[in-house]
Amino acid sequence: MESWKKHRFPMLFSMLGMGDFMVHIEPILLIADYYGEKQAMYFTFLIHHMAMLCIPGCFGMILWAYHLYIATQYVPGEDDF
Repeated sequence: MESWKKHRFPMLFSMLGMGDFMVHIEPILLIADYYGEKQAMYFTFLIHHMAMLCIPGCFGMILWAYHLYIATQYVPGEDDF
């Protein structure tokens, strides 16, 4: 758990291309030693999948905030009723 707490966010950012993934591979190697290769590949896939979903998630949050801003600026006119 200590290794995972130390390396989880740097590993996520390195999956996005913001660093060296091999520096933060220690938790995956510990999982592979304890649970086996299948579980280590599963956790690696989950981390990679989560990192790749951050990109559309950030875009979606920006789009949501823009639509919320536009909705608060709306003033109904007489033709809208």
